[in-house]
Amino acid sequence: MAKFGEGDPRWIVEHRDDGHNVNGWHWTEKDRTKWAKTFFENQLCKEYRQEEAGGWTYVVKVKSVKSCTGDAVVRNRKGKKVCGYDFQLKLEWEGKVLSSDLEGDNTDIGALKGTLEIPEFADDEENFEVLVKCKSITDDVQQKIRNLVDHTVTEGIRSVLGTFHEALLDCDAR
Repeated sequence: MAKFGEGDPRWIVEHRDDGHNVNGWHWTEKDRTKWAKTFFENQLCKEYRQEEAGGWTYVVKVKSVKSCTGDAVVRNRKGKKVCGYDFQLKLEWEGKVLSSDLEGDNTDIGALKGTLEIPEFADDEENFEVLVKCKSITDDVQQKIRNLVDHTVTEGIRSVLGTFHEALLDCDAR
C-alpha cells in the first residue's frame, strides 16, 4: 500500500475531498423507467387462448397497461451492474368465448372485462401479488373466462415479470 501523498500514476482515480465521481469510476446510475414502461406494454399485452371440446375457445386479451407508476434504475459500481425497481401496475383485460358454427365462422358468445393489479412489483420481492378484478359473473361461460384469467393469464404475467430483472440489466448493454 502506498504512503499517504505518494500517488501511483497508474491509479485510475485519486482521492477527492469533494467526493467527485471521476470518470464515473465509483458509480453510475441510469434511469430506465421509460424503458421499463415500454417493456411492460410490449410484453404483458398479449392474448391467451384455451380450447375445449365442442368448438369452444376461451380468449382473454390483456389490452393495455392502464397505469404504471414507479421507477427503475441500473447502477454500475466499480464494474458490477445492479438494478433496482419498484412498480405498481394495473392492466386492462377483456375475455370472450368463441364458438365455431357449422360454416366455420366464429360467433362471440360471452364477454367479461376487468383489471389485473400488481400492487408491488419490486427487485426485493420474489412473490408478488396479482389481483384479478371484474364485474360480477352471471353465468358459467363468464366463470370459465374468469378461471382462465385466474390461472393461465396470471401465470403468463408472472412468467413475463420473472424475466424483467435480467432484461433490465441487459437493456443497459444495448
